Amino acid sequence: MGNGAFLSIPRLPFDDMTIARRTCCLVVLLLASLGRAQSPVTQTSDVIVERTPPDVKTRTFDPRNPPPDMPPLRDGEAAVTESNFSCQTVIAATIIDQQRSSQGCTATVRVTSVKTTITLGITIWLPERGNKKLTAHEDGHRIIDERFYADAEAVARRLSTDMLGQRRAGKGSDCDSAAQTAIREAGDQLCGDYMVAVQRPASRVQELYDEITDHGRNRIREAAAIQQAMEQQRKEAAEGGSATKPAPTIGASQPRVATPRGRAAAKGD
Repeated sequence: MGNGAFLSIPRLPFDDMTIARRTCCLVVLLLASLGRAQSPVTQTSDVIVERTPPDVKTRTFDPRNPPPDMPPLRDGEAAVTESNFSCQTVIAATIIDQQRSSQGCTATVRVTSVKTTITLGITIWLPERGNKKLTAHEDGHRIIDERFYADAEAVARRLSTDMLGQRRAGKGSDCDSAAQTAIREAGDQLCGDYMVAVQRPASRVQELYDEITDHGRNRIREAAAIQQAMEQQRKEAAEGGSATKPAPTIGASQPRVATPRGRAAAKGD
């Protein structure tokens, strides 16, 4: 690949930032040395996907003096679960064309390799001496997120493989910045598509779960509420609703479930 230049760009463009979730996307780009590719890229070995296990933390707090790093509770709320779906991408590309003009440069690159790392972080915030119903409700949010994350590696691999060999054009004041723009936009698209396929439907299931349980106030069992929320989201997706990717099918032998951030009311039984 020759001498390459790394460009590290912290970004938050795919952060739905609903009250129930914080989502982060970090795109890291690798620009290969200048040169013209001799043949198209077709090897799947040029795709690497790394999926780390979910990082789940449970923290307790004094409701009268919550810590500064805790998401604020709204009136009537007693607990909150915060989740972070993250996509980090390293893309290598070869510059195959450069067109200079008085306005700058347009560079065309071909993607030669993609490395995508996905993570999920979950923090469950529970009040000191919280009751079992409250704890169970918040754990349901964790289950929902983890369910979607269980299928996330296949999504990331498909998107990364689809990116291989693509030609991307970018503009800049000079040809180096134009090529960097082309690769940056490729990384943005990949991680954006990943969030749409994984984080967005997870968020919708979380909303439905809170609606079905009335934020933990009614007596429905959490497993049943999760099942109903997943089925409703799949129905919405099939009908072209806001969550475009159906929820994973719940298998009896796989009690996995996961979700972005959810909240529990103060008077759960």
